[in-house]
Amino acid sequence: MPGNRTSHDNIVRVIALHKVGKNNREISKQTGVTEATVSRLLIKWRADGVGDKVPVHKHAGGKALKISPKTLKLLKRQLDVTPSITAKELKNNNPKLLGDVSIRKIQENIQKRLNYSKVKARVKPLVTAKQRRRRVQFAKGHKDWDLVQ
Repeated sequence: MPGNRTSHDNIVRVIALHKVGKNNREISKQTGVTEATVSRLLIKWRADGVGDKVPVHKHAGGKALKISPKTLKLLKRQLDVTPSITAKELKNNNPKLLGDVSIRKIQENIQKRLNYSKVKARVKPLVTAKQRRRRVQFAKGHKDWDLVQ
């Protein structure tokens, strides 16, 4: 499939088979990697100096992360200590680390990368059981009163 990455194990197998003296077609059949990929991997391997070093994938692309993994670890510690802290408070508490990061981006990272869900306020009853008992007791005690009383 186009766009799939070759696993590290397959890259090592391709290089090992090449060292044994197999040609690209034989390597391709044995590993299941296309001939073009075998050729490309071997060119990379030769360019690096033909040692035991295996070619590694570079960054997958895309925009760089605004919040580093170390900063996320610090945020996680702060959230564990005080779970009700807001993203705005986190930003104000860590101006050097989060000075150029928006509050929304902090919230997004907390939810997606740290797997903290949004906390919804608990639904409270309008009248508690204790209040309900007291009201009934009051009503029963005063049901015989007239308007003047």
